[in-house]
Amino acid sequence: MLSSHEKESLSRIIHDISNPLSVIYSSLHVIQMQHPEVSKYKYWEETLSDIEELKRLLQTQTQLLSGINVNT
Repeated sequence: MLSSHEKESLSRIIHDISNPLSVIYSSLHVIQMQHPEVSKYKYWEETLSDIEELKRLLQTQTQLLSGINVNT
């Protein structure tokens, strides 16, 4: 079990990772809207998918820290 200090530290780390990740994800979507041809680039969809997975993992960790049941 994590102490409240450890939970707070972990929460800050997750937050510090999530914010720039969201900016990157949003920027990639703007690029794709303005330049639809990028969706044909090698690894484009895989990159978006990987970022989505990272966002899900971070969200799950945030929920676990908050004591929310993530299996529902």
